Amino acid sequence: MLRATAFLIVISCDMLLHIFCLVIFAKSSKLRTSRFHKLVLNLSISDTLFLTEIIIFNRLSSSVSRFDEPFSYACLSLTGVTSGTYMFSLYQCFLVCLERLNATFLTDRQSLRRLTSNIGIICGCIACHLVSVLQIVIDVLRFNTHATWCDIGTTTDFVDIIMRVPVGILCVLIVVIYTITLIRIYKKQDNNRAHANDNIFNLANTTKKAFKTVGLVVLVTLTANVPSCFVGIYSVLIGQSEDIIRWLYYCNTLILLNPLLDPIIYVFCIKDFRDQINKILWRRNAIQPLNNPYAMEMVEV
Repeated sequence: MLRATAFLIVISCDMLLHIFCLVIFAKSSKLRTSRFHKLVLNLSISDTLFLTEIIIFNRLSSSVSRFDEPFSYACLSLTGVTSGTYMFSLYQCFLVCLERLNATFLTDRQSLRRLTSNIGIICGCIACHLVSVLQIVIDVLRFNTHATWCDIGTTTDFVDIIMRVPVGILCVLIVVIYTITLIRIYKKQDNNRAHANDNIFNLANTTKKAFKTVGLVVLVTLTANVPSCFVGIYSVLIGQSEDIIRWLYYCNTLILLNPLLDPIIYVFCIKDFRDQINKILWRRNAIQPLNNPYAMEMVEV
């Protein structure tokens, strides 16, 4: 009980931090106009939804009766929706990498621009949640009882493969795109040294700073998802044992690293984000002296 309460407190605090980040993004016109920052904003929204669904599922699974059919169906549906949101967050991390790759070209590549456009994001969201709907349908057809639908560990092997394979493919694509972008940035850096130009130099510095942010996001994403993916597929191919089930639990807990650490990455790595926070804090500090009676007397004088 104490562990569950601590878990809910941590998740709730992190969700509030995500909401604060969303407010910061919404108030800054500079952040809103950047395509990279828009994708980061969408990723933060997806992380917030994922944390909300985790909290709802946690409360639902702790209060549901084993023989309460409506609540069991609600648990089943929420499990599928949460899986879709989790996969969509990973897909958006892939889009952030594509946006950084597109920034290494002198002119935008239309194919990459279409993938990172609003239409591309919507199509990705629909595709990820279609997979989760397929998961729900298979669970309903293959389970003979609904008594354990609120237990995350009671999915069929086929459903586990449906979820793990796309996640594994996305992780591989993220690594490939990140590596290609890294190679292109360092090649550009060598070319810029031969052709010194202030504008090109500033653009290269901006690209490198943004790339560091993407690097941290990718590192956290892979740390959170790769172990879960490998252990999940291994359990399907070899079979489940007590040790594998325990490792699955630990690996699934790692998935929370992404939404937990993303806001911290924004604060420390995105300068415009920090500037917006300083601007808000400076405004509050500038307003506070007016509430001081001594300050009011000085203003009147």
